[in-house]
Amino acid sequence: MHFHLVVQLLVFSLFLINVVHSIELVTMTIGAAVVGAGYWLFGKSDGGKDRRDKIRDSVDPCSYYECCTPKYITYDIEGLKADLQKRLFGQHIVNTTLIPALRAHVKNLESSEKPLVMSFHGTMGTGKNHVTDLIVEHFYKYGEDSKYVHKYYARRDFPIAAEVELYRVRLIIEIEEAVRKCKRSIFVFDEVEKMPAGVFESIASILDYHNHVGGTDFRQAIFIFLTNAGGDEIANALNGIMSKGTFREQTKIQDFEYIAEMAAYNVEGGLKSASMIKSGLIDHFLPFLPLERRHIASCVRAEFQKIKQKPKDEDVSYIVENYVSYQGLFSKYGCKRLNKKVQAMVEECYDGLCSPECVAYVIDGLKSDLKRHMFGQHIVIDTLIPALRNHLENLERSKKPLVMSFHGTMGTGKNYVVDLIVKHFYKEGKNSEKVHMYHGRADFPYDNEVDRYSAQLVKDFQTETQSCDPSIFIFDEVDKMRPIIYNRIASILDDPSQTVSKDFRQAIVIFLSNVGGDEIANTLDQKIAQGTPHEQTKVQDFEHIFEVSAQNTEDGLKRIVTSGFIDHFLPFLPLERRHVAGCVQAEFRKLNREPKEEDVSYIVENYMSYQGLFSKYGCKRLIKKIQSMVEEW
Repeated sequence: MHFHLVVQLLVFSLFLINVVHSIELVTMTIGAAVVGAGYWLFGKSDGGKDRRDKIRDSVDPCSYYECCTPKYITYDIEGLKADLQKRLFGQHIVNTTLIPALRAHVKNLESSEKPLVMSFHGTMGTGKNHVTDLIVEHFYKYGEDSKYVHKYYARRDFPIAAEVELYRVRLIIEIEEAVRKCKRSIFVFDEVEKMPAGVFESIASILDYHNHVGGTDFRQAIFIFLTNAGGDEIANALNGIMSKGTFREQTKIQDFEYIAEMAAYNVEGGLKSASMIKSGLIDHFLPFLPLERRHIASCVRAEFQKIKQKPKDEDVSYIVENYVSYQGLFSKYGCKRLNKKVQAMVEECYDGLCSPECVAYVIDGLKSDLKRHMFGQHIVIDTLIPALRNHLENLERSKKPLVMSFHGTMGTGKNYVVDLIVKHFYKEGKNSEKVHMYHGRADFPYDNEVDRYSAQLVKDFQTETQSCDPSIFIFDEVDKMRPIIYNRIASILDDPSQTVSKDFRQAIVIFLSNVGGDEIANTLDQKIAQGTPHEQTKVQDFEHIFEVSAQNTEDGLKRIVTSGFIDHFLPFLPLERRHVAGCVQAEFRKLNREPKEEDVSYIVENYMSYQGLFSKYGCKRLIKKIQSMVEEW
């Protein structure tokens, strides 16, 4: 009995020893981990700080949500100044007054004695809302979507004059709540002249020189009032000054400030007899001067730029004189209605290409798009644009269709260029009834149906078209089409009079083929090896390739290539790594992402195959690869 007890005690003692030992091991392991983590985070290596910053960001809610911090409220004064100089027209007084006012407020935020309060006065379309939008855009990371930007509109927020007392109470409550959440909030009141008189009386005290009102500090906030009140008076004053020989740009704020102040105080509206005016609480009355024709012209160009177009001077002049109403020297509505008018002109050009203005609009827009979105294809751009411009400018005198043949390896941009052409020529793009697309054997699959295919082609070519509205016929993968199909196309191109419609002579025919692609790549490789940069090669360096290549193809393609029907052979050059990088960046931007350089380099080197200098598949397979990478993020 005692022996068994002794054995049990011994076993229990061994168990306790093992437990203690295990605890020591765990303790040592934890200690080592803590020491390692401490060195990893706080060691002297440069990576320690970066790792600490990442951990701090991962637990900081402001890394994920907008906060009232400099990260989200940027106060980009210099960026705003540059944008005003580029995008605001005819408002030299605003430019010279606004920036110092904002800079002084932002520079002295912590010692500010009162909120910055400004009132913008002028007739419609002179830029009051535009300037406000730019301020918001440059001050707040999320622009108008920032939760620290508060806008009030007369007809939406204060529609009933009889309820002005209710509006006063609501307004002071909303502003106090907003400033408690963020001292650097901005408040914009639009159409002040349409607001009920007295609506702002409740907020006069918070605009004054007080440290706190009701326990809330308003001194870092910005208040902007926008009104048409005083606009006519400002216009009359400017007209009078100019009639005496003073140039517009020589006028000063002192010439208009009192006019704006008196108009705001006396005209019916939210500021009529307002105590904030009587008490001098508005820091700046900014006059927005009425616009002359030259300023309207600048607005027109800016509107075209928004839709990525570059109009000719005659296009601009036409809109300035025919689409805009004037009262004496000045535009009646400023630049307010130009956006829709420019878009309307664009729509007119989609309906036909008779006018030189519309031809210029379409071709210049296409050229701009090609330069932005095509990589490594300088020869294509330099050849295609003059060819299309010449054809469109002479549609009525055209004796034959414009026929072009695009050659190159996969992914060099042949189909992409076609897509851009139809996008700029037709409102519906590829879905337009004027666009006829045929794909190799997909549209002509069976040998025993070639007669039917040929008949359909002739019918398509004979389709009546409106004058000045050319159809486009695109044949993709022509190297895979059947010889008899080529023969039928060639016979029509040889004698366009076979078609019922004389307007077929205004048509554009484009062949897309990989034929000659390898030879183009070899020729370019040799040129680069001999010291000629990619961008200095010319179309003449490659033209001989097409005829030689055609000799080794099916009889039908050979006939088309060697017959003289084709006006332009366009070589699409193989793409180098730098061109693929351009494609990668473009695809990221389509997804509203701005990739880092290392992300672009990683894709270029790891997602793509190369043969010597050139990408094996061009940019063809990038879309899905980048979409997949973004999904992984």
